[in-house]
Amino acid sequence: MNIVVNLNKEDFWRFNRFALFHLPKYRNMMLAAFVGIPVLFFAALKLTGSGWAYSIIAGLVLGGVCDLYFVYRIKSKTMKLVKDNDGILGEHLVAIDERGLHESTVKNHSRYAWNGIQQLRMDKDYLYIFVNSLQAVIIPKRSFSGQKEELEFAEAVERYSRQKFE
Repeated sequence: MNIVVNLNKEDFWRFNRFALFHLPKYRNMMLAAFVGIPVLFFAALKLTGSGWAYSIIAGLVLGGVCDLYFVYRIKSKTMKLVKDNDGILGEHLVAIDERGLHESTVKNHSRYAWNGIQQLRMDKDYLYIFVNSLQAVIIPKRSFSGQKEELEFAEAVERYSRQKFE
C-alpha cells in the first residue's frame, strides 16, 4: 500500500509539539519546566524578603513568561532545523508491505523493518509511526482519499508491526 504525503512546516511543528506534550519522556521534562520555573521565581522572591502575595503573583507571571519563551525557542529551533535540512518537507512517498515501511523523498530513501518500529501514535489530524524515540514518519490524515483508505492503512500498519495505534 502506498500513500503520498506532502509535509509542510506546520506538520513538522505539530509533530514536535505532539512529542513534547504526549510522549512520557518529553512530557515530564515540559511539566517540570512549566511548574519548576514559577516555583523557582517564587522561592527566589520570597528569600529576598518579598511578601507572600507579591512572590506568588510575580512568580507566576515571570514563570509564565519564561515558559512561553521556552516554547518559542523550541519552535524556532524546530523551524531552523527544517530550513537547514532539505528533504524534511515536501513530498514523501510512504509504502508499506510485509517487509517494512519505506519512505522516499527527492533527497533520500529510508526503510524500516517492522520489528524496529517503536510505537504507533495518532491524534485527530496525524498518524505517527515512531522509528526511534525521537523520529517518526509523519502522515497527515489529509493524505488519504477518505476515511476508508485511512482505516485500511492504519490496520495494515498495526497488522504488520503487531502494535496498535494509541
